[in-house]
Amino acid sequence: MTVDNLQGTYDFDVANFGEFTLGGEDVGGSGDAESLAVMANGFFDLRTGTKWTPYVGAGVGWALVKNDIDAFGSCFSDPPFVDDEDGVFAYQLMAGITYQVTNSISLGIGYRFFSTSDPEFTDIMGRRFESEYRAHNAEVGLRFRF
Repeated sequence: MTVDNLQGTYDFDVANFGEFTLGGEDVGGSGDAESLAVMANGFFDLRTGTKWTPYVGAGVGWALVKNDIDAFGSCFSDPPFVDDEDGVFAYQLMAGITYQVTNSISLGIGYRFFSTSDPEFTDIMGRRFESEYRAHNAEVGLRFRF
């Protein structure tokens, strides 16, 4: 099996939240988590002999994850309760299907699971903690072959 397509990507994701888990307890709060990632990806096309081509892929890279928690429980803090970032290892898994419109153009839909190793942050009290960062994405794309 050979890699059919190699690509590098630069991805930016933002996730807003209204609740999170702290010490095993669900806690109300508000804020957002951001990820800025640089990834190297490889894709394998599963040839069907038709214009439809399923694919699977995987990628590895680095992500800068930022955690910004503005409110904690019923208490709003200024400055924010957490406003910190950490650079960590990232990986992703992809799957989808493309339809060959012409010899050089394909349309596709896919799914991407993105995750990082656990970034570490510091709150306004100086306490360090780890977090998780994962994202599930639905994708629609257009491929051009040269």
